Amino acid sequence: LFVDGWDVNVKDGSLPWDDDGVLRAVLFVGHTLVKHHEKAREFTFTYDGPALNVDSAFSLVCGDVGGNADAGTSITCRNVGGSADAGSYIACGTVGGDADAGTYIECGDVGGDADAGSDIRCGNVGGDVDAGANVTCLRVEGDVDAGGKVIIGK
Repeated sequence: LFVDGWDVNVKDGSLPWDDDGVLRAVLFVGHTLVKHHEKAREFTFTYDGPALNVDSAFSLVCGDVGGNADAGTSITCRNVGGSADAGSYIACGTVGGDADAGTYIECGDVGGDADAGSDIRCGNVGGDVDAGANVTCLRVEGDVDAGGKVIIGK
């Protein structure tokens, strides 16, 4: 089995990541790791408890994440202390680092850059904002690039 640049032999117990304390949600069919499959998009990983970093190949629903949150589809969490990266959308309280979403971002403050394929609706952004469509934020410390309307301060 070859997954994202890693040679994986799940039968002998090896996995394509280090034993690094990151909470991961994955799906196996038998001994085969399913990472890019249409049926995998129907799964949602829900976690309620302390987590430093979370990496899910599916949608992620959680409370607070102290570090980074990565999801193959969407992220719906209270607060993310680090960066948030989602294949689809991000809907969170605050994001301490960068927020990067394939579709839209709707959250409180973003400590770093905010980048989305469509709309970005948030509080304060500590870095740049890049949106494929509209931007509505309270304040942006960096540059704003949008394919649609830009509203700052409302």
